[in-house]
Amino acid sequence: MSELERRQRALLALLKQRPVADCNDPRLKRVAASRELEMLREIALWWRRFQIEAVCRSTSRLLKKLGRFHAEVAAYFAANATSPFIEDLADGFLEYLSGDENADVASLASLERDALFGVEARIP
Repeated sequence: MSELERRQRALLALLKQRPVADCNDPRLKRVAASRELEMLREIALWWRRFQIEAVCRSTSRLLKKLGRFHAEVAAYFAANATSPFIEDLADGFLEYLSGDENADVASLASLERDALFGVEARIP
């Protein structure tokens, strides 16, 4: 792995609030301690929420009603590689929620995913 790739991975980990492999790098320490990093996190999450809300309308509405929308988008963003393509992002988010412990959320996410992307689109 090149030095550039290592740094890029570390910055992504910081952005997604994941553990960073090389905590001794002074540049990464400065970034981790900066207030700008928190602002970048909020901007990244805002864009993800905006995109997901635009495509996953029903599931987003239910999550908002339950007071879980912001937390679920943040959890998905932190735990998963997210695509810059809105269709892939929405498909992944709905798949993620299809296994939710709340049966209503899981059912609606699964139904909305099938309606938006079709079952046959996911058959290997």
